[in-house]
Amino acid sequence: MVKTEDSKSPADIFGLSRLFIVASEEEVAHVPAMPPKAFKPYGSPPRFDLDEYKDSFELWHQQWKIFLALSTIDSVLEDGERPAYKTNILLSCLSKETLQSVMSMGLTDA
Repeated sequence: MVKTEDSKSPADIFGLSRLFIVASEEEVAHVPAMPPKAFKPYGSPPRFDLDEYKDSFELWHQQWKIFLALSTIDSVLEDGERPAYKTNILLSCLSKETLQSVMSMGLTDA
């Protein structure tokens, strides 16, 4: 059997060193998605103590906004994951006394 240009296999056309396998749609559907990039904070979030910042909350809030802007939270995490992640980072910034005060307020997730 004589092979014409139309009947050549990919190995014949590209050579064995350049041969690649194309997966079927079913196989592609079962390939797991790439894991998300890790969150990389820029520096560390500003510490917050209620007594220290009671007269200057705006100053601390500006530091918090700068931290969020320079971090990769909004570009790396999915929209639905951001609020919980930001909440946990925020709670980790609180001093022990401030965290105790917040926990004793009886706030809920809603």
